[in-house]
Amino acid sequence: MRWINKITEIIGLRILKSGFAIIFATYLAMFLGLEHAATAGVFSILSILDTKRKTLQVGINRVISALVGLGLSSLLFTLLGYEVYVVGIIVVVFLPLARKFDLASGFIINLVFANQLLDFGEVTIPIFLNQMGLLTIGVATGLLMNLHIPYREKDLIEKQQIIEGDLKIMLEIFGYSLKNACPLDQDMDERLDSLIKNIKEGLQLSYRYIDNRYLSPEHYYVQYMLMRKSQFKTLEAMKISLKKKIMTQDFADGLSKITLDLSKEINTNNSGVEAMKKLEDIKEYYRSLPLPKTRRAFEDRAHLFLFLHHLENFIRIKMEFYEKHLG
Repeated sequence: MRWINKITEIIGLRILKSGFAIIFATYLAMFLGLEHAATAGVFSILSILDTKRKTLQVGINRVISALVGLGLSSLLFTLLGYEVYVVGIIVVVFLPLARKFDLASGFIINLVFANQLLDFGEVTIPIFLNQMGLLTIGVATGLLMNLHIPYREKDLIEKQQIIEGDLKIMLEIFGYSLKNACPLDQDMDERLDSLIKNIKEGLQLSYRYIDNRYLSPEHYYVQYMLMRKSQFKTLEAMKISLKKKIMTQDFADGLSKITLDLSKEINTNNSGVEAMKKLEDIKEYYRSLPLPKTRRAFEDRAHLFLFLHHLENFIRIKMEFYEKHLG
């Protein structure tokens, strides 16, 4: 196995698949007695795409396109004769149809078929079945070769951990800013940029993970990344709420504590229910406090209420995700 992995690393998995595909498809077409057997090998290479889902979708599209193209070619050759110029007419007629009905992925295949029909000089049921056999072997070989594409779930889990680590640090910064009445770190914008970059990369990995499964796609990772993306927008709003240093500590202490507690419970498996209960208790406590007596205290309380509102939204986003996907 080590030497196979070494060869794969040096040459590349897709190149190896292409080599095996053309050999297997061509020999299979020869074994079945099909004319132009090498064409099946060419079609097999065209059918090896980046992801399993794309390979399947394009394969089906090409089969439909081939049926349309063969029908069109047969009709035009029968009406106009088996002449070279008819191939050009087939291209002119087929391309607008392909664009209208999303069959453009089969254009090259139909061009090959048109030239082969010209070579045959006739259209019969055996010839029609021969051409469809070549395409079927090519598409099926591509699907077979793409059975081995790593799902990259390990990469997704690692990306989740990085994102949760970033969120933990930012919530800690918010919490200590409230507790110590100090401004936010100067590098908060850089931290937010790094977070959204990781979320976008995670989203790309999630879509690729889905596309590399033929059946029963798992949307959990996509929804997870979208959930974190929504929380990111809330973090941006929380940062704005704390742009001004909060001096009214009697009001900020409870909010600081719950923010720091939340930073320790940011992991995927936490439902957020306990955090929401604590937040509701703080809201009730704040409602019982007397009105602020100074302008500064009033402004501080307004900023803190905004922060509390955004923190509540942050927790609620997680609760909805947990209830839908983990509850």
